Amino acid sequence: MSRDPERTRRAAIAVDGPTDYLRGPKDARPTRAELLGVPYVAPMIVEGYLQQDAAGFVAPGGYGKSTVLLYEAAHIITGRPLYGREIVRPGGVLAITAEDSRAVTLSRMNQVCNALDLSKRDQSKILRHFYVEDVSASPAKLVEADPYGIEPTRFLDEIIAKYSDAGLAASTVDPVALLGPGEMSGNDGMAQFMRTARMLGNGLNAAVRLIHHVAQAVARGGIKDQYAGRGGTAFADNSRGQHQLARLTERKLEYEGSSYTLPAEVTDADLASGNVLAIFVHKLSYAIRDSTPIIVVRNGFAFRHLPIERLDESPLAQYQKREAELHRVVEFISERLAAGIKISRNELDGHAAALGMTRLELRTARDGALHGGLLIERKLPVGERIKRRTSYLSPAGATAAEPTEPAKAPKAAKPAKSRHKPPAALRTKRTGRAAKAAADGTSIRRRLMKLTNALPARGSPAGKAADATARKKRLNGQEAPI
Repeated sequence: MSRDPERTRRAAIAVDGPTDYLRGPKDARPTRAELLGVPYVAPMIVEGYLQQDAAGFVAPGGYGKSTVLLYEAAHIITGRPLYGREIVRPGGVLAITAEDSRAVTLSRMNQVCNALDLSKRDQSKILRHFYVEDVSASPAKLVEADPYGIEPTRFLDEIIAKYSDAGLAASTVDPVALLGPGEMSGNDGMAQFMRTARMLGNGLNAAVRLIHHVAQAVARGGIKDQYAGRGGTAFADNSRGQHQLARLTERKLEYEGSSYTLPAEVTDADLASGNVLAIFVHKLSYAIRDSTPIIVVRNGFAFRHLPIERLDESPLAQYQKREAELHRVVEFISERLAAGIKISRNELDGHAAALGMTRLELRTARDGALHGGLLIERKLPVGERIKRRTSYLSPAGATAAEPTEPAKAPKAAKPAKSRHKPPAALRTKRTGRAAKAAADGTSIRRRLMKLTNALPARGSPAGKAADATARKKRLNGQEAPI
């Protein structure tokens, strides 16, 4: 008689007893310090690169993922700066490998340490704090899928029990394909594997890095993003950090909308041999992420970090860009002038597309050339001037005959005014209307003067009598009111 798997699972839970996952109402409430104190800051192992949590490290096979992480382990153990970043919390490193044997792993670490030229003190640190667990010949898995779901295995408990007191700062699990639930489990499997890695990190008080391969399409297409890892996207979504290792074959690099160029120390031979590596920090939760790719040149087991800057942020790159635009404008003006085309300051704006520049970039370059003396403004010949178009741009070194203005006749000097009236014999006699108007004006003035003199003074007895008479006449209607 067949049994229902779900009933079997419930029976097993009933035997084991109830779960104890929750804090309960009393302890679930926030403390005053949690709610009003200093906000949470993620504990970092390597500043701006690796935090104490679960993260993924992905690359195609054969790119040297394991060796790069051994190089990083040597720095985390000794406290040496890694890629120009501070080791915030040095400590031991546990390497769990299901792919390479213990002998291979330690041989690589041997050569990495020799290339670093470690002091005896640093050698002693690595001897005491580097741990290699080879499970390549065992069926060990951290996460396993069964008919009832995907769950962590007892291997997780074993690791925590044996290494929780070892003072670890980081641990690597290599590779996901052999220690995880398998790709048949899809997103559910990857989500549970990353969850298990966080449980492992909490138990070890260390960063846990899952080494994983990329999909074929990613490797062939050169895709660089947090979902480069093979399998379900939950591998990136449920992680707290994602790093991708890639090989560079060209000097120019584009990443997240920014352009980069490799420094001069990188030779063409390095690029051709595949020794130039780039580490992309796609994700870094709870912290400020620097998206600038980390450039490393590998020579055997020696690694050399070469910092680069964004082209749009580098002061040198900005200066070189402005200089190139400035000389491009001067060359354009020279070519047009040689073809007999004169361009004014304002007309130059219409050639922005031909120069491959925006109007703002063009105006900045034009003003810089004028200010620096590479361009000058010359007067147009009189016959070529139209309204406000009176000048054109010309290279400072070009010789051109300046157009001349037509000579203007000098103005006749005005005779000085004299305060003395000329003699009567020299005065011009007025005739016609002017004389008549003058005569009429004179006669009117004279008549007004006579009338004024004939009127009695106001306030005098005669004046008061005249005023009273005038009022009576107005009241009787004999005279219209003024």
